[in-house]
Amino acid sequence: SDEGPRQCFNNAKNWQLGWYADRRATATPLTASWDGDLVGFAEVNSIPATSDQVILLKVEGDDVDYYVGFNRKVGINSGTVEAGNQVTIQSRPLGTGYAESLLVAKLSAGGTYVISDFAGELVTIEVLSINTASVPGVASVRVYKDSEPTKAPTQSPTKAPTQAP
Repeated sequence: SDEGPRQCFNNAKNWQLGWYADRRATATPLTASWDGDLVGFAEVNSIPATSDQVILLKVEGDDVDYYVGFNRKVGINSGTVEAGNQVTIQSRPLGTGYAESLLVAKLSAGGTYVISDFAGELVTIEVLSINTASVPGVASVRVYKDSEPTKAPTQSPTKAPTQAP
C-alpha cells in the first residue's frame, strides 16, 4: 500500500529543498554562540508571525555542515519511527546540491552533541529543554564553541617532611 508512515524528510534535505525559508537560522559558533527555539515542521502554521522560532538550524564553519531540527511527532509527522519528539542533527558535505546526509545525533532535553574537530575547535550543540505540552511544541537549543580545555593543575614541589625537634 502507498499508505506508509506519516513522516517527512530530515533537516538537511529540507534545507536543500529550500523548504521553510522564512523559518531558518544559521549558527556560526566559531564567531558567536546561538540560542533559540526550534519548532517541528508539522507545526509551522502554529508559530506566531512575530516569533523568532525556527524550523531549521544550519551550523556552519567546518568542512561539513550540520543541520538541527525538532522532530516533533505530531500531525503530518505523527508516524515518524525514529527520534520522535527529539532534536535531530544531520551532517552533510558543504553546498546544496545532491549529497548524502548522515544522522549523527538524537537528543532529548539535557542532551549534548560535541563536535570534537569543528575547524580545529570543540563545538557543542545542547538541548536545554523540550516542551511538547505547548502548541507549537518547542525545543530550546544552544550552539557554542567550548572554551580552551582547562589544564590540570601542577603540584608545587614540597620539601620532605622533617621530624619535629
